[in-house]
Amino acid sequence: MFGIQEIDTDIKHGVLTSRITVPSVRTAMSKLLTAPNPELAETIRNKCLSLSNWYGLIPALFPNAKHVYGIMTGSMEPYVKKLRHYAGDLPLVSHDYGISEGWIAAAKVTPRLSPEEAMFAVIPNLGYFEFLPVSEREGEQEPVGLIEVKIGQDSWCPTLARDCSQFLWSEIDSLLIKLFESAMLFY
Repeated sequence: MFGIQEIDTDIKHGVLTSRITVPSVRTAMSKLLTAPNPELAETIRNKCLSLSNWYGLIPALFPNAKHVYGIMTGSMEPYVKKLRHYAGDLPLVSHDYGISEGWIAAAKVTPRLSPEEAMFAVIPNLGYFEFLPVSEREGEQEPVGLIEVKIGQDSWCPTLARDCSQFLWSEIDSLLIKLFESAMLFY
């Protein structure tokens, strides 16, 4: 684990630690560490040491930051608590809902809500979606199309077909269907 002392040394001397072994990371960081900068190293070190458990690290290092943007839903949701810790009082903003297989939603309907409470709109032209209702019933469930989902029902989105007609199977999050309006599905 890298600590503030190692970061401080790298910036102070303008040389990246040998512990960074990934060539692309070394190349990118070498473009930033072009010369020794002891003043910057001291400033960063003092700011980090003044924080309690690095709470508010992002606004401390980037005082002009207005928010923290990223994907904070789905498989990234477990990291929101830690990100909120580092963000301090900065709002967390997430407008997209993506999975490794592709985008599911590209419009956050409730921008002022926290990532855990957000409601997103499924964008139908991003792919073909099928949903499996989550139920207590035993047995095989039949998938339903986007317009056949039921409001208030938890559903899995196991099938997503991209425009190249490639079907992808994904056990992504259970989506609570909140609203279906004007051919748009909100969860």
